Amino acid sequence: TNLLSVGPDPDTGFPDIDARIRVDTDTGTAGDLGADDFAINETDGDNCGQSIENVAFESGGAVDIVVVFDDTGSMAGEIGTLQDEVTTLTDDIEDAGIDARYALVSFDDFAELDQDFTDASTFQTAVNGLSADGGGSFPEDNLDAVAVGTGNAAAQDGEGGSLSSFRSGAQRVLIDITDAAGHDEGSHDSVGDSGTTRYSRTDIENQLNDGNFSYYAVAEDDDYSGNHDYVSKRTIANNVDDRTFIDIFDSNFSTILDDITGFITDEAYVISYTTSCAIEDGTDRTVDVQVDDPDQ
Repeated sequence: TNLLSVGPDPDTGFPDIDARIRVDTDTGTAGDLGADDFAINETDGDNCGQSIENVAFESGGAVDIVVVFDDTGSMAGEIGTLQDEVTTLTDDIEDAGIDARYALVSFDDFAELDQDFTDASTFQTAVNGLSADGGGSFPEDNLDAVAVGTGNAAAQDGEGGSLSSFRSGAQRVLIDITDAAGHDEGSHDSVGDSGTTRYSRTDIENQLNDGNFSYYAVAEDDDYSGNHDYVSKRTIANNVDDRTFIDIFDSNFSTILDDITGFITDEAYVISYTTSCAIEDGTDRTVDVQVDDPDQ
């Protein structure tokens, strides 16, 4: 099973909840499962069992896409090609009629929120406005930029600010583009104290997993095993549940397009219920979904 998203019903809001889930069995992919085949439990310290009100098998689904882009000087040889790849990917998603929003975070020694969630045209203008320059010495502040892209941190550069909330029920995609390793938590650029990183590799992996992100690492294929202060995107990708690694020197975003137009937005079950824990207290809850496929 793959729990794609869970959140307030977009029409009625909390405490009405929709959970979108894919079940990878013959019966599941055929859309033949019903409410009796699912059970849901919320845990926020105490068990909070739910009564499922409706299960629908629906195509479509929205997607919120964040591109984290290294625009340091070392990217001069690749940035134009990658900008073209992002633009083409965006055009293809729009041509497929997918309900998509886009945001852009760039980084050197600091992370900058260049463009909050917006439409394809505005996003493309922001991406094509990037230029490869600066960044001090290797490595860079990539982990902070990913934290901004997951909505868990504010940007330190530019006008600062934080990413707007992801849409309830939208699949979350983060595309991380860089040709360099990242600082680990507490380390910084060798020039003075610029770019001190606020997050560890484990923090970032947890943010990606806890947020149900589809993570695409577009980076050089190096694990930097000889330097414990360097964080490799290959390593992060290896530790994230839903991930794809793409070699930056052989960049081809067709895999991302295929996922977004296919697996991410294919038909899935939408399980609707009204939470029994209806108090909005700001705490995180774990949503456990049990599936009983009668044929498998």
